[in-house]
Amino acid sequence: MTRFSKLGFALLMALVSGFSGGAQAATIALGSYSGPSVIGVSQYRDSPFVDDYQFTIGPGVTLQFSAFFSTGFSNRFWILDMGGTLSDSGGVILNGISETVLLPPFPDRRVTFPVMTLGPGSYVLSILGTPTSAYSGITSFYSGSITLAAITPLPGALLFLLTALGAFAWLGRLRQRLAA
Repeated sequence: MTRFSKLGFALLMALVSGFSGGAQAATIALGSYSGPSVIGVSQYRDSPFVDDYQFTIGPGVTLQFSAFFSTGFSNRFWILDMGGTLSDSGGVILNGISETVLLPPFPDRRVTFPVMTLGPGSYVLSILGTPTSAYSGITSFYSGSITLAAITPLPGALLFLLTALGAFAWLGRLRQRLAA
């Protein structure tokens, strides 16, 4: 093989393996949770990406999920199409709310996931987008947090009041039936 054919072969392999223009895909295992937690995440990206954050809620546990991701205000990079979804084994269960906030002329892309109650099981939070840089050699960045909070039970007095109201309604209905 001549020197030029080796160089041509190397360029062809580089083109096929690394420069095909496909999205970067990363799977980040966050672990299993059985109580309240706040998980901080951040990523640097220089090409289209899909980052999957996998987590599990343990058996017999119910937690409130919420999340927030942001690129921050920048005049050097941005991810103007950043979005996200929350999925379980059945498919997408929650879409992130994406918005671009401007601190003229600098954009900040934000993705917010509203509070949702999650039971035991495995979940995947996907963040995706296409980074853009104003200058060569600068990669785009996003960071955020995933919050798993305890569900606040009803106070004992309120629970007793609701039970008493239900009992009075049931007794009133019974009395009407007996009177008729």
